[in-house]
Amino acid sequence: MRSRIRPTDIRILTYLRTHARASLTAIAHAAGLPISTVHDRLKVIHELLIRQQVTLPRFPRLGYHIHCFTALRVAAADRPVLQRYLEHCPNINNLFQINNGYDYLMETYFPQLTDFEKFLNVLSEKFRMKHVQAYYVIEQLQSEQFLSTPAHLAVLQVQV
Repeated sequence: MRSRIRPTDIRILTYLRTHARASLTAIAHAAGLPISTVHDRLKVIHELLIRQQVTLPRFPRLGYHIHCFTALRVAAADRPVLQRYLEHCPNINNLFQINNGYDYLMETYFPQLTDFEKFLNVLSEKFRMKHVQAYYVIEQLQSEQFLSTPAHLAVLQVQV
C-alpha cells in the first residue's frame, strides 16, 4: 500500500517546523486530530517529507562571527574539482549549484574576516576563479520560516 501526502500531513509538518520537539499529544491538539492519527501520519511524514532534523546553533556564540554567502564563477574545467574541494571544507555550512552567471553559492562561517579572506585566497590560488561575489550577513532577520504558520497552509490550499 503506497502512502500519499494528505492535507493533514501538511498541517502536522507546519506545526513541527516551529515545535520540532513537541509530544504526540501537543501535535494532536494543535492539529485537531486523534493521537493515533498523528502517530500513523508521522511515519509517512518522516518517510516522504522530512529530509533531516538538525540543530541550528548560534554560531557567533561559538566564536564564528563572520557569516557570508558567496557566489563563485569558475573556469568550466575546474568545476568538478572545485565542487569536491568545497564539499569537504569545514567552514561551509551550505553549498548550492546555481545559475545566472555563477556556478556555486556557498554559505560560510569564520571566526574573523581575515580567516575568510585567507580562504578566498586559497580558492583563487588552487582554482581558476572567474568571479567571486561575497555578501556578508549583517543581521539575520528571519530563519526557517517557510511552511511554519497557518498562513502558509492557505498558500498551499490546505484547510486549517
